[in-house]
Amino acid sequence: MHAPVITSSTMSFSAPSPTSEVPVGLESFEHANVQANIVAGVKEIKVGESFCLTVEFVNAGKEPALLTRVEDFIPPDFVVVKKPEIYRLEDNCLNMKGKQLGPLNLVEAKLVLQPSRKGVYQLKPRVHYLDELGQNKSLQLESLEIKVAEVILEDRMATGTKELDSLLLGGIPEGYAVVLTGPPSDERSLLIKNFLEAGTKKAQITFYITSEAAGLESLLEKRGFYLFLCNPESRTKLPDLPNISRLRSKTDLTNLNIALAKAHRSLTQNFVGSKRVCVEIVSDVLLDYGAKTTRKWLSELITDLGSKGFTMLAVMNPSMHPPDQATAVLDLFDGEISVYQTDDPLECKKSLRVKKLRNQDYIKNPICLTKPTT
Repeated sequence: MHAPVITSSTMSFSAPSPTSEVPVGLESFEHANVQANIVAGVKEIKVGESFCLTVEFVNAGKEPALLTRVEDFIPPDFVVVKKPEIYRLEDNCLNMKGKQLGPLNLVEAKLVLQPSRKGVYQLKPRVHYLDELGQNKSLQLESLEIKVAEVILEDRMATGTKELDSLLLGGIPEGYAVVLTGPPSDERSLLIKNFLEAGTKKAQITFYITSEAAGLESLLEKRGFYLFLCNPESRTKLPDLPNISRLRSKTDLTNLNIALAKAHRSLTQNFVGSKRVCVEIVSDVLLDYGAKTTRKWLSELITDLGSKGFTMLAVMNPSMHPPDQATAVLDLFDGEISVYQTDDPLECKKSLRVKKLRNQDYIKNPICLTKPTT
């Protein structure tokens, strides 16, 4: 008996050669492989409150990467309160300036945001980077939802400026006397104008005590608007109207008090709506009369107008006066709102802060003033 030839020959089988097996999916980690995650300190927030938004980058690959930018990083209606220290903001995009991210390294980019309008916002940033071969890569981050609520309390008088009304939870408490502090600026002027226009839009009795009347043309013929011009040499020419009272000087307090009483007597007896008054001559009076006389006049004015149902917004520039005199006057008010320039003009052109509001709730964080709106 003979075995078949094929089974007896060792040449029928080839010797096995060594192989290197690679698990499926690991090829991508041979190069730069950036992964990212977006983290917010809160998911529900009120208009005007601040929160921290962070993007965490990690390189899971074996080669370094260069981070270039994060698109759609800042949602609409959000204002940057504090920007990242080493990166640059360009509209809603974060320029990472080619930040190198080594293998298994972690990098964070943080900024502080404030919502300026209520709503539900979906944050969907996209990360762009260069791998070690110079190829552009991108990564869509998982969506993050932020709910923004707006609190409006009863018995609040809207100021007409959305940022300020957000901080005040709807506006100035009715019957309160609040002072707006800060040097003259376009933003301060806009706050005053918005306060006056908000009154005329609601058909409220609106008194305005000022030494200049520029930009009031649209208000002079509004029902319920009264102007008390404390400057005989005003640069603005005004028509002769019964709702305009001209005083002899910026500090003609006796005749001002008489004009205010006369205007109030002329009001319709059955008027039961809200009333507002803006007093823009506080610093002028303090310069001319000093703290003692100014306190006496202002205290009597606040008491008198308050008893007649007026909510007051006064305006003052504390930097014009010695600190003790400014404090003596500011203490008379129920609340104080400050408009000021931030340290970094790239973050906010101007900011608002409610410094006090006696026995009332309000948001204590400062808020950035956005583009002028009425």
